[in-house]
Formats: sequence, structure tokens, C-alpha cells
Amino acid sequence: MRNAAVIETRSEIRDRLCRLFLIFIGGCFIGWMYEEIFYFITEEVLQNRGILYGPWLPIYGIGAIGIYALKPLKKKPSLLFALCTAVSGLVEYVIGYIGVYMLDMRLWDYRGLLWNLDCVISAIFRTPITY
Repeated sequence: MRNAAVIETRSEIRDRLCRLFLIFIGGCFIGWMYEEIFYFITEEVLQNRGILYGPWLPIYGIGAIGIYALKPLKKKPSLLFALCTAVSGLVEYVIGYIGVYMLDMRLWDYRGLLWNLDCVISAIFRTPITY
């Protein structure tokens, strides 16, 4: 009997990990599609903007998992919205900060915008400075 319970628990863990992996991959792909469409409309150019080969932007996958973790709050839409906004901003800040200050890579740039935080996230959205 004990082994059956352990196998069931392992199966549940495997299912959860598979679900999280699919959410991550889906977020990466949808984020890549979003950026390609956005920059094609605004700059009329198709360019892979990711740090990986292919249609993957991991920042969107990490954000998707962070937002998925807030699923238990779906009965409180105002709190859910506020926390989704906070999670998205935190993910962008942490990844941008690591890129700029630890890896010496500027993945995006908000220098010159009002109300920016370390030039990594900004409260006012205008066209960011590009190189």
C-alpha cells in the first residue's frame, strides 16, 4: 500500500512539473510572437529579439509561471490584477538587473524615460532607446 501512495505522489509531481514546463514554453513562445508582431508594426522589421535561437523569450515564460502561481486568487480579481502587475514588474526588474549589472548585457533600455528604475523598468512607456 505504501508504494502505491508514493507512486501516486510521484505521478502528481511529474504532472505538475509537465504543466509548469508547458506554461513556461507557451509563455516564451507567445511573448516572442507578441514582440515580433509589435516591432514589425512599429519598425517594419522582423528580427529575432531573444537571447536564444528560435522563438523563445524566457522572460515571458518566467512571468507566465509567476502569474500561474497566483491562480488561487482568481476569486479576488482586484487583488489578482495588482499582484500580476507586481509579479510582471518584479520579473522584468530582476532579469534586467542581472543582465545589466552582473552579465554586462543590456537586454532592453529605458534610459531617457521618466520614472525609470535603474533604466531597467519604467512606469511611463514610450519608445525605448535602441542601439
